[in-house]
Amino acid sequence: MLPQAHHPTLSVLVLGLVFAGLTFVVKAPVGLTAGVLSAWLQARPRALTWLHRASGAVLLGLGISWHWNAAPGDESDMLADQQRRSA
Repeated sequence: MLPQAHHPTLSVLVLGLVFAGLTFVVKAPVGLTAGVLSAWLQARPRALTWLHRASGAVLLGLGISWHWNAAPGDESDMLADQQRRSA
């Protein structure tokens, strides 16, 4: 249990320790998984190539989506505006 308002410094210390513990519980498995995945990808260059291709396709798709869904007047429409003016 957390101490009441009689010792606010102790309360902050306890909450900080709880936060640090929970952060470790979450981030430790993430780090271990990343290390295992890194070693696996380094041993399989073809898998790494496909990962690069897939991430490139995702970025390309996001860029196209951003371009087509931009609000009128955004800087993303600058090229289209220049083309309309020159036509």
